[in-house]
Amino acid sequence: RQAETTRQQDTSTVQLGAAVFQNLKPVKDLQQQFGVDFQVSSTYDDTRNTSTQTITLSKKLSERLKASASRLTGQADATAFRLQYSLTPNVSAIGSYENRQVQDQSLLQTGQANQFESILGIDLEFKQEFR
Repeated sequence: RQAETTRQQDTSTVQLGAAVFQNLKPVKDLQQQFGVDFQVSSTYDDTRNTSTQTITLSKKLSERLKASASRLTGQADATAFRLQYSLTPNVSAIGSYENRQVQDQSLLQTGQANQFESILGIDLEFKQEFR
C-alpha cells in the first residue's frame, strides 16, 4: 500500500512539474517560434516497481510528415526517434529507432552492467474512428 502511495505521489509530482514548465512564457515562446511540441509524462512499471519519466519533443515537418524524439529516464534509460508519414487520413507509415540500456545482472561481475541494445522498426498504422 505504501509503494502505491509513493508511486502516485511521484507521478503527481512529475505531472505537476511538467504542467508548470510547459506554461512558462519562455517555453511557450520557443514552442511557438520553432513549432515544437514539448511533453513530459510519467508511467509506472508494475513488474519492476519503478516509475519512468519520458520527455518528448515533436515537430510537424510538413502536412504529412511528423518527427519526434523521446528520452526515457528511470531504472533503465532509453532514447527513441520516430518518423510518421501519413499516406491517407487513416493510414500512416511509421519508422522508429530505439536505443535502450539493458541491465543484465550476470554482467555485474564483469563490470559491464550497462549494455545497450538498438531496435529499428517499420510499422503500418491504420486508424478508424467510430461515431
